[in-house]
Amino acid sequence: MRTQQANSDCPLAPRRLPSLVHAGFDVRPFLPFDVSAGIGMLGSAFGMYRFDAPVAVRLNLVSEGFVTAPGDTVFDGNVALTFDTRYFEVGLGAGAGRQTNSRSLSRFEVAQALRVGAIDGLKLETQAGEYLHSARFSLPDLYTLIQVPITRRW
Repeated sequence: MRTQQANSDCPLAPRRLPSLVHAGFDVRPFLPFDVSAGIGMLGSAFGMYRFDAPVAVRLNLVSEGFVTAPGDTVFDGNVALTFDTRYFEVGLGAGAGRQTNSRSLSRFEVAQALRVGAIDGLKLETQAGEYLHSARFSLPDLYTLIQVPITRRW
């Protein structure tokens, strides 16, 4: 939401703005190991909607990727409902992951989200996805971010 009014006088912990959408993505090329020729590409995308109440919905597509040589592909996505306040956020959700190579493998995922600090200020944020496989959990995805604001605009 674009506005001419300053959000807060405190860049380390600006106030929570409701009815707001956050979105972003990244793409990362890499050279895979154990492949004679080929390249790989990983990408991530996220979206978040903050309701008027201290609740938010997060959508994460994490580490989508492929390797050109053997034709491997990876997909992992989840949706989480979070309790979202000015100073922290905590949530739980569900998703699925799929890996396609010589044998295809699909798994159910439990997603967790935690943020300590303001979303647009000083914060530590982590998101984890755990697969349930053979009645045991494994941790294939872990995302952690430390954000330090430099100025009021950056």
